[in-house]
Amino acid sequence: MSLMKGQGESPSLDDLPLSTLEYDTTWLLECQTMYETDKTTEMLNRNAKQQAKTCNAVDTAGTEDRREA
Repeated sequence: MSLMKGQGESPSLDDLPLSTLEYDTTWLLECQTMYETDKTTEMLNRNAKQQAKTCNAVDTAGTEDRREA
């Protein structure tokens, strides 16, 4: 005994209330925005770590030069 009408079939867009479609679209856009924000944050963190390594290497080299002088 199945509780779902038309089991195995996708509901037609005409059968869904407009508010449901608007909610789903908004939710998808929010998910996409959060995903893109996470990816951007990851990239910025990676760049910051790389820049910190470069700065540390330059600082270390500069310190050695000053010691020799």
